[in-house]
Amino acid sequence: MKTMLAVLMLVLLLCSGCAGARGSAASGGGDSPVTSFSQFAYVLNQAADTVSQYSVGADGQLTALAIPTATTGSMPVALVTDASRTHVYVLNRMDDTISQYSVRSDGGLAMINAPIATGANPQGLAISPNGAFLYSMNSQDDTISRYSIALDGTLSFVATTLVGSYPLNMRFNSTGQFAYVVSLGDSSVSQFSVASDGSLSAFVPATVALSDLPAGPLDTAQASGGGKFAYVLNCGDNTVQTFEIATGGTLSGGATIPTGACPMGMVISASTVYVTNAQDATISMYGIQADGSLSALAQPTISAGLSPEGITVDASGKFAYATDYSSSAVLQYSIGVDGQLIALGGATVSTGAGPSSLLVISVGR
Repeated sequence: MKTMLAVLMLVLLLCSGCAGARGSAASGGGDSPVTSFSQFAYVLNQAADTVSQYSVGADGQLTALAIPTATTGSMPVALVTDASRTHVYVLNRMDDTISQYSVRSDGGLAMINAPIATGANPQGLAISPNGAFLYSMNSQDDTISRYSIALDGTLSFVATTLVGSYPLNMRFNSTGQFAYVVSLGDSSVSQFSVASDGSLSAFVPATVALSDLPAGPLDTAQASGGGKFAYVLNCGDNTVQTFEIATGGTLSGGATIPTGACPMGMVISASTVYVTNAQDATISMYGIQADGSLSALAQPTISAGLSPEGITVDASGKFAYATDYSSSAVLQYSIGVDGQLIALGGATVSTGAGPSSLLVISVGR
C-alpha cells in the first residue's frame, strides 16, 4: 500500500511541482451577489508558511494589506472561512494542525488559540453549510476529523470517521444533508448522509469509482433542468467527471469531459465551471447544461501563467482569481456575461513562495 501511494503522489508531484493535490477553496464566491460589502482575499504560500492578505477593489484588483502576511503552520495546504466570514481556518500538512484566525476589520488575520491537532498528513478542509462543524481529511490514516465551531470561532475536536484510502477533499450538497469525499488511494468518492450533530454515515454502496487518479477538487451544483450534480477532477486521465445526485444523496453516472493537462483546481460560479490545468498553463471553461453535463464555452481556455493551481470567484460573480505556483503570483480575471474569463489589466499580483489555495470573503458593511 505504501508503494502504491508513493507512485500516486509522484504523479501529483509531476503535475503540480509540489507534493499533494490542490482543491478549490471554500469562499464567498459561490454566494448570491450582495449589494454592499468589503472583500478580502487570502492566498496560502505553501513554500513560505504564510498567508498573503489583500483587499479587493471594486474593479477586482487585489491590493496587499498594510500587514501583508500572516504566519501559518508548516506547509499550509487548504483554507476555509466560517458561515459568518469572521473566521478563517488553515490546514497545515507537515505539522498535522489547523490554525485558527479571526478576521480583523481591516481584513487582516489574527490568530485565536493555538493550532488544533488533526490526523496524520491532512490534505483538505470543509465546513458544513450550517457553519456548525469543520472537517479535516487525513490522508495517512484514512480518516476524517470532525470539530465543532464555537461562536467565537474556536474549534473543539468531536470525533473521527473512517473513509477511503488517502482522502483529499470533501464537499457537501447545498442543504448539508449529504457529503462526498474524494480519495486518491482507491480512486473513489465516498458518499455519506450527515446527521444534525455533524456525524457521517456511509451510504450503500459506500463509494463510487472514479475514472482515474483524482486531483482532489470536487464541487456540487444544480442544473437549470432542476437536477443536482457533483463534479470531480481526475488528473490521471485529465478529465472532469459528472455524477447525478439522487434525491436520497447517492451518486450515479460518471461521464467525463477532457480538461487540459493535469487539472488541479476547480470552482463553479452560477452555471460555469472553471478548471486550472497546471501542466499546460491554462484555465478550461465549461457551461453546465440543463441535464448537468458540461460543454466547453465558445472560447474553451484562457492562458494562466506558468502552473495555475487554486481558483476562486468573488462574491459578486464578476471576478475570478487563480494562483500561479511557479511564478508566485495571483492571476486576476473579469467574468463576462457569457462566463468567459478576461485577463484584467495589471493581471498578476505577487504572493509569497509557492501559492496554492486561495479564498475570497465578503464582509457586509
